[in-house]
Amino acid sequence: MRAQIKFEVRSKALLPYNYQHALTALIYRGLGVESAKLATFLHDIGFRREKKTFKFFTFSPLSFANYKTTKEGIIVFPGTASFTVSSPLPEFTDYLASGLWAKRSFKIFALPVIISEIIPLPLRRFTEEEIFTLKSPLVLAVKSQEKTTPIYLTYLEDKALYREKLLNNLKNKYLVYYGREPRIDYFDFAFDEKHFQNKLPTRLITYKDQKIRGLCAPFKIKANPELISLGYYAGFGEKNSMGFGFVE
Repeated sequence: MRAQIKFEVRSKALLPYNYQHALTALIYRGLGVESAKLATFLHDIGFRREKKTFKFFTFSPLSFANYKTTKEGIIVFPGTASFTVSSPLPEFTDYLASGLWAKRSFKIFALPVIISEIIPLPLRRFTEEEIFTLKSPLVLAVKSQEKTTPIYLTYLEDKALYREKLLNNLKNKYLVYYGREPRIDYFDFAFDEKHFQNKLPTRLITYKDQKIRGLCAPFKIKANPELISLGYYAGFGEKNSMGFGFVE
């Protein structure tokens, strides 16, 4: 399920570029109003398989009607703003919408916003081949033996490894969500490499104290439609609850 959250911005404010963790916090606050149990479970525990944990939600970047970018951040002027929240959990967007409506007024860093509208978006049906555009970076990483920080994959260096890591991520999500192994008759994934010609479409985002690098470009995926649907609603790749891997 997806829902578009619309705000009214009543006063001018400076928003840092790395605002993602504030949106994650807003989502948890909204959930907590209607279902403290679900909010606490997702925040503290999540759905687990071995050492992997999934929260099964993601969200888009903010969109502003009236803004200006500067070296210091985004200057947001009075007007409207919105973002979209996505989750395969059937109760997630209902609880979130009810909780946000109950409070209505929030702050995203120094930016005061008032909920003006919450629009449930229609469910999508998927075929065995889909083309998506990433609205937030797709993150895949491998552990480093020399460093404590992970190595973020960049696709062109090893396309086979990138596909393998993405497929394993989707398989693990599917197994945790449905409680059974997915049917994998075929799988293929490719970025539109026209977007790689001048420079890599990478983005570096600081989430609290983590520096996370991902890729943001259109891609084509061929897979079991159930796998594609789970990626669409839960997010593709890693760190989805931090706002990564959101596609349209």
